[in-house]
Amino acid sequence: MEQEAERYFNCNICGTRNALKDKVRHRELYFCDECGSCARFRGVILAVQRFILADETKSLKEQKIQKSIRSLGMSDSHSYASHLERLFSYTNTYFHTEPFVDVTKYETCNKYINLDFVICSEVLEHVRTPVINCLFNMYSMLKPGGQLILTTPYLSGYESVEHYPHLHDYKIVEHSGRYVVLNIRKDGLHELHRSPSFHGGPGDVLEMRVFGEGDLMAMIRQAGFSRIDDLEPRSPAVGYDWDEFNFGALYPDRKLKAHVLVCTK
Repeated sequence: MEQEAERYFNCNICGTRNALKDKVRHRELYFCDECGSCARFRGVILAVQRFILADETKSLKEQKIQKSIRSLGMSDSHSYASHLERLFSYTNTYFHTEPFVDVTKYETCNKYINLDFVICSEVLEHVRTPVINCLFNMYSMLKPGGQLILTTPYLSGYESVEHYPHLHDYKIVEHSGRYVVLNIRKDGLHELHRSPSFHGGPGDVLEMRVFGEGDLMAMIRQAGFSRIDDLEPRSPAVGYDWDEFNFGALYPDRKLKAHVLVCTK
């Protein structure tokens, strides 16, 4: 029976029972056949079920409406944002269109205050330094005891890996059939970065960094959060489950972790 259970997961977003097609695990893959959610999305919703709803027995689709709970997302996936809109007083915001929130700017975040929870999934690796300002801004949006549900790629160990430590006046251009980053540093020197990494396409999805776990946790605490809960991806029953792996040849001893973090004000 145990082996049989390991061959399936029940999506905690739409409730669909999914057969496991193989043993490959990746946070951005491992899709639900019905709603298309990846493992990361189901981890975000596991955090909502556990810390906001206190009920992991029902999928998000089956939960009762609670409009007294106020919340905000930042370019959340439609696979779960539509359910959050039904359940809560929830606003899904965007960087380039209304309703507009730029997490680096306090004046756009300050329009939303006294929230029960904020979801910030795969945003902080794309923002310009100092990242700590974004965490301060999200802290200010929450009511006392409110929670930030956070995901971003991070590595075991302390030190973050900044891809563009001298980024100042930059633009992304197409050159010889590929995108490159042109940067003019504060000291006037010109830089050309030939192999930028984009998440989903060029532009504002440029990956600026991969956090180090210690550095990220220190910034979260510096922003004022009193508690950090680490949802390790070990919930195979709902498909929040993947294997950590070494980051690459440059960092052979560091695992890519990127767990869902729940940060309490």
